[in-house]
Amino acid sequence: LLLYGERAKALLIGKGLDGRKLFVIYNSLDFYEQQKLLNDISKDEVDAFRTRIGVADGDRIVVFSGRLQANKKLSYLVKAVGILRQRNRVVHVAFIGDGDESATLAKLAKRVGILSQIHFLGESYDERFLAQVFMSSDLSVIPSGAGLSVIHALGYGVPVLLHDRPEEHGPEWEAVREGETGFFYRYGDINDMADKIEDALFPTSQKERMKEACLAVIRNRYNTAAHAGAIISAVNQIVEQKR
Repeated sequence: LLLYGERAKALLIGKGLDGRKLFVIYNSLDFYEQQKLLNDISKDEVDAFRTRIGVADGDRIVVFSGRLQANKKLSYLVKAVGILRQRNRVVHVAFIGDGDESATLAKLAKRVGILSQIHFLGESYDERFLAQVFMSSDLSVIPSGAGLSVIHALGYGVPVLLHDRPEEHGPEWEAVREGETGFFYRYGDINDMADKIEDALFPTSQKERMKEACLAVIRNRYNTAAHAGAIISAVNQIVEQKR
C-alpha cells in the first residue's frame, strides 16, 4: 500500500497490517512552477494587489483557497476576524473559490461589521494569480477539512492554521508543525482561532520568520520528484523482499 501520511501507516499497523508492505509517499503539487513564480513575481506586484483590495499599511491578510461550502466552517474565520476587529486588529480575508456559502459569509461579515475586510476573489486556476494572492498573504487559514490546500500555501512560504483534530483532515495536515510551518487552534473554538491568528500576525507577521521552514518541508518531501522517488523506492523494496 502506498500511503499519503504517517498517521495512516500507524493506524494500519495498529489494525494488524504488515508494516513492511506499507509505504508513505506523501503528496505533491507543482512546486517547481511555484518556485518559478516566487522568483518572477515582484514586490511591486504584491503591493499592487494589496492596494487593489484596500489593504492599508499595518493591516494583515489571511487566505483561504477551496470550495466555499458549509462543511469548511468558513463562518468561523469570519467570526474570528470580527473578534480581532473588536481588538483593533484589522485582518483581511481573501477567499479564492466559489460555492453556495459565499452569500451567507457576506451577510455574516456585514452583520459583524467587517464586510470591507472580506474579499471574494472567485474561482481561479491561473497559478500566477494564485501566487500573487498567496504571496500577498501573511497566513493561510483552513478552518476544517484541510488537504492539498496546505501544500499549496506552504509552497509559497505561507504558514497554515488548522484545527487540532487530524482525523478530520486529509493526510497533508502532517506538513504543519506547530510554531515552525503553522499553528493549530482548538477544534470548534472560534475565540482560540482568533487568538492564534492574532499571535501569528501581530505585532509583526510571523511569515518571514517561518517562510524558509515552510518552503523546506515542500522542497524535502511534498513535491513531484520526492513523490515519484518514494514510489520507486517502495517498489524496489517490495522486489527485494520477494527475492
